[in-house]
Amino acid sequence: MTLVKRIFRNTKILFFSNVISKTFGFLYTIYMARYLGTESFGIISFALALTGMFSVFLDMGTYSLTIREVARDTSLTEKYLGNSIAIKLILSIFTFLLILGMTNIMGYPKETTYVIYILFIYTIFSAYNNIFYSIYQAHEKMAYFGVGGLINSFLIFLSTMVGVYCNAPMYYFAYAYLFSNIFVFIYNMVITNLNFTKINFFADFSFWKDFLKNAWPFALSGIFVTIYFWMDSIMISYFIDESSVGLYSAAYRLVYVLLFIPSVYFSTMYPILSKKYRDSGAVKLIYGRSLKYFAILGVFMGSLTTLFSENIISLIYGNEFMGSAIALKILIWATAFSFLAHSTLYTLNSINKPLIYTKITAFSAILNIVLNFMIIPTYGYVGASMTTLMTEFLGFLAMFLYLKNHLNEKIKDYGWFLNLIYITIFSVFAYVLAINKFQISGLALFAFMLCYAFGIIFRVFDNTDIDIFKKMLVAKK
Repeated sequence: MTLVKRIFRNTKILFFSNVISKTFGFLYTIYMARYLGTESFGIISFALALTGMFSVFLDMGTYSLTIREVARDTSLTEKYLGNSIAIKLILSIFTFLLILGMTNIMGYPKETTYVIYILFIYTIFSAYNNIFYSIYQAHEKMAYFGVGGLINSFLIFLSTMVGVYCNAPMYYFAYAYLFSNIFVFIYNMVITNLNFTKINFFADFSFWKDFLKNAWPFALSGIFVTIYFWMDSIMISYFIDESSVGLYSAAYRLVYVLLFIPSVYFSTMYPILSKKYRDSGAVKLIYGRSLKYFAILGVFMGSLTTLFSENIISLIYGNEFMGSAIALKILIWATAFSFLAHSTLYTLNSINKPLIYTKITAFSAILNIVLNFMIIPTYGYVGASMTTLMTEFLGFLAMFLYLKNHLNEKIKDYGWFLNLIYITIFSVFAYVLAINKFQISGLALFAFMLCYAFGIIFRVFDNTDIDIFKKMLVAKK
């Protein structure tokens, strides 16, 4: 099977499974938020943020390293799987002690502490599921990966609907996360035993030494990314209250769902990039086109969400969450830069430059914490949204500039970006003109999309893009 066909097939499988999975996730988030209200939903969101932040200690870079190394040599599957299982057992005990110590020191309310413990067990099973997912990705068997996520989201959605119908307490929803992930863990064990290798427990300490030595740049970058990914909610809870966490999380969950798009794409592309890391021409092509396509998509989603944020929040969460609209306007642009950052970070990791990514994420994490301490006490969750935007932008910019020099690219190679900016401005102008003249939002939206689409086709796409699309159509047939 040709490279384009493999990419198209795997991306298609993951895309559709993730669309369904994220739809279930989107729905259970809405029903949970509406049912629990801002305060109880804020407690669930805070506990997810706290355990999510500590989840990085359960991974320690093993996920990305396993994909990269097993993709290059699939005979290493059993060794990496067995040793990863053993390593995560030790990491789980260590991380539990950290969680236990933090909850006692911070003196969280009893109900909050209980939810944290439930969701931490959920996080442990999630970490073990990631071991299996890394094997699926390395072997480019994306269907198993997609089905696992689909089962998890569906079970949480089903449990949420039952909980809402039965008027269940807040704790019930924490258990919904846990038991859904346990079921997925059983699914992954069966699939791996039947299709890849027998699951064995390895304690090869000489392998552990090399494994963790190579994994530490991934681990550090994971720690720093997790800090500024989850720290906002924790600091809002500390400086303001759980209701503000609920408002922030409502907007954050909406944009977080969108990150499945670059995640799906690079779940397919990362093993391929890892195999072709010595071929600079292939790396430049994949990286450059990925950057362009995600810039087009990110600017499009950012513009529309900014124009319709109030309508989106009102429709999805109701008037109780209208304060989330301003956060959504800001966070959607942080997501646009995150789309671009996916292109840079996966390229860095695939060409054996994870340490560069680690240094940049360290800077971003420290900057995020400093800015949050300065801004959140005064501006609350809106300030947290601004710090997220700034750190995403600066992190992407630093990685982009490094790769520009490393790959010997020129500024003129990115001339399409200026055209994209001009097209966006013109499209927004067309929207404003249409809404003022006709007072019909649907017509104004059509004017925006028409201008944007024609501008992209005739001013941003080039012959290389057209050739890629033709190959994708052939692959589809």
